[in-house]
Amino acid sequence: MQRDGHIGQAYPGVKVLLPLLVGIGFSTFETGGTGTYVALALMILLACIVLGVLKSKHGTGYFVLGWNLAFFLLWFSLGVCAGLNSKKQKDYSFPEEKQGYQVVLLTQPQPTAKTMRADALVLYRFSEDSLWESKRKIRLALWKDTVSMRLTIGDALSIRASVRPLRPSGNPYEFDYAGYLKRAGFVGEVMLFQRDWQNIPRESRDYVRLYQEVPFWQRTKLFFLTLRQELVEQMRGDGLSGEAFAVYAALTTGEKAFLSRETEELYSQTGTTHILALSGMHLSILMFFFYYIFAHGLKYSSWKWCFCFLAVMLVWAYTLLAGMPVSLVRASVMYTFTLCGMMMLRRGFSLNILFWTASLMLWVDPDTLLDVGFQLSFAAMLGILLFQKQIERLIRFRWTVLQSLWSGIAVSLAAQIMTLPLVVYYFHYVATTSIWATLVLSFLSSFLLYILPVYLLFFQVEWISGILLQGVSVLIGWQHSVLRWFSSWPSSMLGPFYLSWQEVMAVYLCLLMGVLFLRLRHKLLPALGLVVAFSGCLVWRAVESYRLASSFPVLIFYNNYRAPSVHIIYSPERSYLLQSKDTVNWNDYTYIKENFWNRFTDSLPMVLSARRFSDDYLCCAGGLLFTRDFKLGFLHGNIPENVSWTGIGQLDYLVLARGFKGNLKELAQKLAPKLVVLDRSLTDYEYKRYLYLCIQLKWKYHDMRRDGALKVAF
Repeated sequence: MQRDGHIGQAYPGVKVLLPLLVGIGFSTFETGGTGTYVALALMILLACIVLGVLKSKHGTGYFVLGWNLAFFLLWFSLGVCAGLNSKKQKDYSFPEEKQGYQVVLLTQPQPTAKTMRADALVLYRFSEDSLWESKRKIRLALWKDTVSMRLTIGDALSIRASVRPLRPSGNPYEFDYAGYLKRAGFVGEVMLFQRDWQNIPRESRDYVRLYQEVPFWQRTKLFFLTLRQELVEQMRGDGLSGEAFAVYAALTTGEKAFLSRETEELYSQTGTTHILALSGMHLSILMFFFYYIFAHGLKYSSWKWCFCFLAVMLVWAYTLLAGMPVSLVRASVMYTFTLCGMMMLRRGFSLNILFWTASLMLWVDPDTLLDVGFQLSFAAMLGILLFQKQIERLIRFRWTVLQSLWSGIAVSLAAQIMTLPLVVYYFHYVATTSIWATLVLSFLSSFLLYILPVYLLFFQVEWISGILLQGVSVLIGWQHSVLRWFSSWPSSMLGPFYLSWQEVMAVYLCLLMGVLFLRLRHKLLPALGLVVAFSGCLVWRAVESYRLASSFPVLIFYNNYRAPSVHIIYSPERSYLLQSKDTVNWNDYTYIKENFWNRFTDSLPMVLSARRFSDDYLCCAGGLLFTRDFKLGFLHGNIPENVSWTGIGQLDYLVLARGFKGNLKELAQKLAPKLVVLDRSLTDYEYKRYLYLCIQLKWKYHDMRRDGALKVAF
């Protein structure tokens, strides 16, 4: 960074990234079309050209200010255009009634307890009177049997089903999986039984016709993913099996379907999950062969652009083979910029390249900004570029081995400084062994990755491939022994910690002000900014604590298909759970417990059922619950069909769950609820009947299938 403080001149990538981010953020509130902003962008581009010519002749004054303002508005309008176009492309839904579809599998089906799950591209939709081209992605869940277990990536299916729209469950602080799928381009999900689908043979003319309709980009990805599947199966066929096979497939090709829960927890507990997430580290290790073995010296010869082209092709071929995870795409774009810069005798990795990479990726797909992998990958790279050299300079060793070891620690420390707030926000735990475990695993993983290109060269030579894969098994065995040793350390995991996104932004603001203060020590503004940011962080934490304390009591209708339930929280120490079952199975509440109860309550709730219960806070009997603030009725399968709720007056809330056999219409005159909650557990028949009744009686209702869980403060 320049000492005169002209950040925009030192890092022009910032002048693109910031207005682009502002424009993408603005597009989330804008509901219009992209035409206006495209026209605006063209007008601003013309203004930039005119002002740029004038600025070159008059390097000072209003021309410079005008050009900078026009440049900001240009990228702002491009960000708005990109955001609006992304919303338009992903705001799509199929009709919910059963129709015929022809789809192509985009991923290898993966087994679960009862189903085979895969991603699919819908090519055609058959309605009663017409044929529609769709080109939209959906998630498939096929009932597991011998036929579905033989499906592979690239297979074409003819199905007849109802495509359910993606809707969030909405439970408090639950990960928005539906939103995640929408950002990835999915528009719905389908459950298929044996009678609902049939495979289209690959030798048939229908399959050839369908495959030709797949967009070129998707066909390219399918080709490389098919290669990956063949490579993985080749490894398994050559004798690699068990834990070693699962880890090596994830480490080298990005195929994580074979990882067991125990293995994932082992890496998570030691803070080394990123080792299995393909990123720049893996790419740089594999590129070592190309740089120093196959093409050493070419980059300084007249063949340098040939070298550059081959290197870029190799980088992107590996990225496609790995399934294009966001972290690896980021690394590949940076490598592409860096290689082209090297050919023009420019410096290598820099903050400018990072900012340009982020701008390019966000302009192509603005929803990438909300991807956890994108955020962690860029934060780690930003930390390395900002802090790694400064940390490394703190200690100098005479011995090369110790200095190399310290350099590795400095890289890990720099990355963790920037990723720690995000790790706490998303995962709530901090692994104290992460730095040391990462250092050891990076060393072992480098040998594992070096084996891959050698294996690809000699996999047809049985005795060589056998020796290589035997070495892989030994190295992964050592790796896991080290991880188990680290996980046995006292206090190897700290937490849980909970941060709001506002607090995360405040922490990053403090880091930014700290960096500016260290880089521009003779400036007073960064010092004042650091003090203000730190003070603001403390004030915001106090405000959040007050808001939490003042938010009780609260009433929550959980969107829990397995256990329909209502939660009444008076304080962190006292809460009640009214459910439809007589006995409680805490496994039905695992996700809610981890993400909500552990954060806001000090103990498990007192469980209520249809049996009578009464204390100073509430009274419950036969599906009725009374408090000082509201009256609630809960109808489900354990409530007798001849139940008679007489003399209770008007209900504030009526929850309708699966299994109630009584005549709700007869109870309607007595109940007259202010709000009806249609539970997610209702069958399709019950759901349609109760929804029609609510509309007929003009009851206000909350549909959990559509709107998710409901949280009410009282």
